[in-house]
Amino acid sequence: EAMFSKENFAQRLKLLMQAQNLTHQAMADSIGISRSAVSQYLSCVNRPSIDHLMTIGRYFDVSLDFLVGETDEPKRNCLG
Repeated sequence: EAMFSKENFAQRLKLLMQAQNLTHQAMADSIGISRSAVSQYLSCVNRPSIDHLMTIGRYFDVSLDFLVGETDEPKRNCLG
């Protein structure tokens, strides 16, 4: 099965960043990656590692399914 779509992820990340008025640099600083990595995610050049994906999800408090475009429901499931 194919890995998640870079385009879906880029679109979701862009929306989340815009909602919080985050620059590429502010986003990078917030989750501990380079500004160029953020740019590559947003321009569909690259996709994040699972660790970075999880960090981004926690930062914005959204589910990984939402980040990768599997669902339009941003809320994370609370198990337990």
